[in-house]
Amino acid sequence: MTIPNSVTSIGSYAFSGCGLTSVTIPNSVTSIGSYAFSGCSGLTSVTIPNSVTSIGSYAFSGCSGLTSVTIPNSVTSIGSYAFSGCGLTSVTIPNSVTSIGEGAFCNSSRLETIILGKNIETIGTSAFANCPYIMSVYATMEYPPIIDSSVFADCGDLSLVDLFVPESTIKRYQKTAIWKEFNLQAAEIPAGPTQDDYTITYVDKDHGFVDSENIKLNVPEAPMIEGFTFLRWETIAADIELGITIQAVYQADSPSSAPSVYTNPSNPAQKLIRNGNVYILTDDKTYTLTGQEVK
Repeated sequence: MTIPNSVTSIGSYAFSGCGLTSVTIPNSVTSIGSYAFSGCSGLTSVTIPNSVTSIGSYAFSGCSGLTSVTIPNSVTSIGSYAFSGCGLTSVTIPNSVTSIGEGAFCNSSRLETIILGKNIETIGTSAFANCPYIMSVYATMEYPPIIDSSVFADCGDLSLVDLFVPESTIKRYQKTAIWKEFNLQAAEIPAGPTQDDYTITYVDKDHGFVDSENIKLNVPEAPMIEGFTFLRWETIAADIELGITIQAVYQADSPSSAPSVYTNPSNPAQKLIRNGNVYILTDDKTYTLTGQEVK
């Protein structure tokens, strides 16, 4: 199932209990509501675009057929029990995530590998409880979050589970409750996914909409820009012959921040951030990210 590009959010219980086997969410969607796909036991594939910033409570709970999911690096929070009872074998939490809700991945009986992004500050109670086959956890956080015993409750003997952390942080983990119970090892943390899903819309300047498709693009590491927070990559042009142009989207940290930034010196398009909206400036004209001229 492909959700139309006109949809900006998926509401609570939108597809709960449906017989979906796969779903593609367009990059117009910024949030997935509570229980949105809960109980879709036949769902084996889901594409979450790099525009979604929050995944609601119980959003995919009970999707026992869901064996893999890529959480994009636009997501900042994962709701309580969001993926509880799923068939996931591994999960990568991107660096954009700061909080993992209560029971978020609990009762995932096939879960073996967990990669935790470096900016996680809080992990809710029972977040990974009753995942008895966890074999390895990769933790990139410089300072281990304070957690209680419920986070990894009923996951077997933690001393038999490898916890890989950067060498510079291993002493902190050795002194922190719960984390110190793992089989701690210093190791290089694997990089997160290098691909993100995009819905590309092709537009003829004289005749409007031509076609659209969902594809995977390799995206670079977003550059750090002082005064701005990286949100996501956006497609700003799609030409059937010339290919696709993407540009990083940033949010100004405060109203006093500089109003515009360049993300690629070789690209003459200048990005303007005004009142939370992002525009492209080129040839003395202003355009939205979808190519509409702004007067």
